[in-house]
Amino acid sequence: MRYKIPIIFGVLIGILVLILTGAYFLTQTEYFRGFVKRKTEEIVSSSTGQKLTIGSVEGTFFYSIRLKDVSFEVEGEGFVTVDEAELVYSIPAMLNSTFLLGRNVLVDGVTLRGVDVRLVKYADGTWNFGKIGEKKEKE
Repeated sequence: MRYKIPIIFGVLIGILVLILTGAYFLTQTEYFRGFVKRKTEEIVSSSTGQKLTIGSVEGTFFYSIRLKDVSFEVEGEGFVTVDEAELVYSIPAMLNSTFLLGRNVLVDGVTLRGVDVRLVKYADGTWNFGKIGEKKEKE
């Protein structure tokens, strides 16, 4: 009886290690990276009403993610292009119940390289960034 608890504990630790190892290798596959790329483009594009495109996704996904050749268009015109964007975060910190149940993401750092922002003021006094989040009218 007294040997059952260490055996059960050891089996649970072994299963946890297998799950984490499997998750790590899954995140390194092209399939997973393509999925993250497509979902990110889809979510940002649908929530802003504009178009986001990502060239490639890199990183470990356990503590950082790197997006390369990112562009965001407003009304079909280039608004922001970024050669490389890196987000550094802490999954253990996000497992805190405050963040786990919320819609916030705790980010430790953001690095942008090769950023180009095109601000346009139209003749009517509005700016191109004012169209972000507007719902497109159906014709």
